[in-house]
Amino acid sequence: MQGCFAKTEFKEYGIPLKYFNDIYTVHSKFSDKNRIDYLLMPYCAKLPECEFRYSQGCTLCGRCSIGDTIKTAEKYGVRHMTIVSYEHLYETLLDLKKKGIKYYAGCCCEAFYNKHKQDFEKVNLPGILLNIDSTTCYDLGKEQNAYKGKFEGFTNIKLDLLEKILKLMT
Repeated sequence: MQGCFAKTEFKEYGIPLKYFNDIYTVHSKFSDKNRIDYLLMPYCAKLPECEFRYSQGCTLCGRCSIGDTIKTAEKYGVRHMTIVSYEHLYETLLDLKKKGIKYYAGCCCEAFYNKHKQDFEKVNLPGILLNIDSTTCYDLGKEQNAYKGKFEGFTNIKLDLLEKILKLMT
């Protein structure tokens, strides 16, 4: 987690206080000079019965927050991808770095970030992670299922926070 003094920078950028603990940076400081090239979305924000739950794609049906997340990313010219397991996340981060992506954004719960903070840092790719809403696999004691990409719960992207971040950092 970032120190409380570093989080006061958020205020300078018009980020409401209620989001200060929902923003985590990886190998970077919060700055509107960082430009988000890619957005990584968690599969758990897709409905469990969605045909795209464990794959790329979305019909933009409006039944979960992923459709609006995709529309927001596209509005700001940010490419996006659904992450379907921990291994997929790690491989994706390495691939983004190899492709020359300079900065990414992702959405995950605080517990996932805390557990995998060293993994994010090990890749050495600067980015920003935004906390998600709702009950997570960690809250339910299902993190082993989630690690394998088999969590059946459902979460939501904090769209208003994502919009603010993309507006600042694209």
